Amino acid sequence: MTFLSIAVVTDVQCMKISNRLIVCGLIWGLVLKIWGNGYVGILYFILNITIPVVLLFLLFQMHALGAGDIKLFSLVGGFLTTKQLFLVMFDSFLFAAVLGMGKVVQLYLSQRGKKERFTKIHFSIEILLAVVYVTGRCVVAKIKIALCDKDKFYCERFAAYMMNHKAQEIELNIYSTIEQFTGDEKMGNFDLVIAGSGFEEFSSDVNIMYLSDLCGNQAAEEAMWEKDTIPQKKIVTKYQPMEQLLHEIYVQAGMTKREPVGVQVATHGKVIGVVSPECHEMQELFSVMHAVNLGREQKVLYFNFLEFSGFRELFGQTGNFDFTDVVLKLRSGELTTEYFWNCVYEMSGISVILPFENPENIRQIGRQEWEQFIDFMEQNTDFEVFVVDFGVSMPELADCMSAVMNCF
Repeated sequence: MTFLSIAVVTDVQCMKISNRLIVCGLIWGLVLKIWGNGYVGILYFILNITIPVVLLFLLFQMHALGAGDIKLFSLVGGFLTTKQLFLVMFDSFLFAAVLGMGKVVQLYLSQRGKKERFTKIHFSIEILLAVVYVTGRCVVAKIKIALCDKDKFYCERFAAYMMNHKAQEIELNIYSTIEQFTGDEKMGNFDLVIAGSGFEEFSSDVNIMYLSDLCGNQAAEEAMWEKDTIPQKKIVTKYQPMEQLLHEIYVQAGMTKREPVGVQVATHGKVIGVVSPECHEMQELFSVMHAVNLGREQKVLYFNFLEFSGFRELFGQTGNFDFTDVVLKLRSGELTTEYFWNCVYEMSGISVILPFENPENIRQIGRQEWEQFIDFMEQNTDFEVFVVDFGVSMPELADCMSAVMNCF
């Protein structure tokens, strides 16, 4: 705001905006982006300062907008989110139309009907008004949240998501130790405290929601066993999709409820997931044994998305088809029931789809493919249980795991 205010003063007095001022503002904006988003902030910064140049270049060529005004938009973009930048640009032209019309009427009346062909306005004023309006509107309804977690990588990802998607609604503060949090004078002013790794035993009279490293059902089970010692302990998990986690945040903070966005869940087939964030060597063996045990009474399909599973060597299972073939047919819309059953093999009383022979193909499984696969299974098979080994390298892992009814 300081850089913008100085630009307005120089524009009004000299009809010019200093390049030095713009450069200093851009440097400071870049520093703040990196500080808030890590090195990925550099990409957001470049995107935001480029958008005004690309969109407004034609107006500059038509002499409807000065180069200084475009540079000022880029300066503003260096500090705001992309969404806020677009709002500022739209509101600036809206303010310019209103104020410009007012100036034309004023000149017309003061000159007793004589018309001026051109009426110059200082567009920096409209930009300043738009920034004040957009940022001021955002501050009013912000939810103040403290994220307390010693996992710096997760905190960085959480902050980056909030910065780019919910900066207008949520004010986020991050703490890595209990001492750091309790020593902050803002501690009692938060609408919600999210307590994660390293804060499991933290308790206070503030509104707390606990963030678990476990998956959904395990976290719920822990809360059930601890209900006598910690009343009404609200637990969410890092494996939830962000939209679902945001839903819990809004509800816990007492704001308007919002419907979470989830992945389609199987209706007659129970999905059981197994995941190990540390890639434990016993994960696959546990999953297969669990599937075989369930297969004694139910019809079970097992498949895995582990990057280096060694499934074929471990169980001596071979075949001409694997999950790559299923994914390719899904994407092309050509997956038929007959082709699907060609990809299914029998082993120890359960059905199996062999894992990707090329580990790189695991990255082809995203939320869309997962939803399509579940939908196909629902409509064309009679499996009662699906046992899935999830690998941590699988893209959109959290979104896919929201369809899991039980997780180990």
